[in-house]
Amino acid sequence: MRTKGFTLLELIIAIAIFALISAMTYPSMIQILDLGNQAQQQADRLTELQKAMTIIARDVRQIVDRPVRDSFGSEEKAVVGGTGSTAVLAFSRSGWRNPVGMARPHLQRVAYLLADETLIRQSWYVLDRASDTLASEQPLMGEVKAVEVRFMDDAGKWQDFWPPVDPAKPPLPQAIGIAVELEDWGRINRVFRIAHS
Repeated sequence: MRTKGFTLLELIIAIAIFALISAMTYPSMIQILDLGNQAQQQADRLTELQKAMTIIARDVRQIVDRPVRDSFGSEEKAVVGGTGSTAVLAFSRSGWRNPVGMARPHLQRVAYLLADETLIRQSWYVLDRASDTLASEQPLMGEVKAVEVRFMDDAGKWQDFWPPVDPAKPPLPQAIGIAVELEDWGRINRVFRIAHS
């Protein structure tokens, strides 16, 4: 006479079927989790790239023709740069907000450089620096293999360095082209038009 419930054999068969299904789906679950992690890493990388390009675009849109004195007292043009320089790109910009009314100008000196495969934005609290003036550094993007900068002159030709050798040329380029070589995504090119040209 059979009572309600499972027999031992039915229970063992059910557990065996469950174990077999679990063993078959486990690798798929691990793969799905790995794909999710990879997708999140790519999304984070894209966010990092977009943020860096937004900061660069904001800075370049506000370039002004204001030469500065470097920490040795030498004049530095409003826009300076080129591939292979210590600072790949340095310039004076306006629009530096001062909501609490600190004793500082609304103009700011900004430089971009590549150090230890990291694109770094430097800025100074004063335009004309003394030898003890320190820069504020903001890492923008990691895993950067190279950064190349080009400058469009008033004739529409690309120059590898700025300022041009010809003193008759305007002090500001028409546009700045930046090529960033990333370890994972390869080369990304952007061209930023300078509004004050």
